[in-house]
Amino acid sequence: WSVQFKDFLYGRSFEERSSRIPGKHLHDYMRSFADNFDLRKYFVLNSTVVQIESDSSKRKAVLQVASTIDGSVVQQTEPFDMVIFASLAGKPVIPIIGNESEFGGETLHASALSQDKWKQLIEENKKVVVVGGSKSSCDTVLSFVDYVPDENIIWLYRRPYHFMKYEDFCHNRDFIHKIGGLLHLLCFSLAALAPALAWRLMMWLGFTYTYDMK
Repeated sequence: WSVQFKDFLYGRSFEERSSRIPGKHLHDYMRSFADNFDLRKYFVLNSTVVQIESDSSKRKAVLQVASTIDGSVVQQTEPFDMVIFASLAGKPVIPIIGNESEFGGETLHASALSQDKWKQLIEENKKVVVVGGSKSSCDTVLSFVDYVPDENIIWLYRRPYHFMKYEDFCHNRDFIHKIGGLLHLLCFSLAALAPALAWRLMMWLGFTYTYDMK
């Protein structure tokens, strides 16, 4: 479930647009949007922002951008009225593991789990432990569950999280789900006064769950 541009719809039908959208399909949609409106000429790829020079009196900003290919620095002389930091990526951080020199396996960050490495782990029947309980770990575990035996995948996390079934909450519009969705919204208001009771009710309604629950 995702947003779309009103003048460039994701799919032809309402059912297609309101269904769960795989990441690759959303990526293809964004590429098609850029091609349709000729936006690629404004993209600057393989680059790192080295410095931002801001003139508060003129409310303008100039960027210095370095190429990640040859290291050359280019001055973006055009003054920008606004600079928006919209990156969702960050440098991988791998926790220090004691006696790592004695560990015979491989330590890998989720961002480095390529399709080839994923296939290799499955084909060689490797045992995998996924550390962490947030978005990237969820995606990693889900990518394995249908392809490896249960004993080959371990999910190690500090504390449980609660998840919402957005497909049921936002997409199923039959009478029963509409009533359930209304009760779910009332539980959000109740959470301000009695959070424990509200979460139990939401789990009972079936829209909220945690690990090891379906």
